Amino acid sequence: MRSVGIAELRSQLSRYLRDVQRGESVLVVDRETPIARLTPFEAGDDFAISPPVLAKIPVGKLEMPVCPPVHVDVVELLLADRRSR
Repeated sequence: MRSVGIAELRSQLSRYLRDVQRGESVLVVDRETPIARLTPFEAGDDFAISPPVLAKIPVGKLEMPVCPPVHVDVVELLLADRRSR
């Protein structure tokens, strides 16, 4: 198995993907630390692409929750805060 750094993989991605397509495995390393392995895809692998789940209600039609009313005298709250300093 060959190893390749991230910068090299980024600059030569097509080449490495062709190698994987031919059956080789490639180990991706970040400063000598392995972080990923590219291996050929096989028909029996567990892999599925599913379409995104669409919301039943369009986002523009969603009802926002109503906040309970809060009875606060803002001026009194501010004065109390200033007095406590």
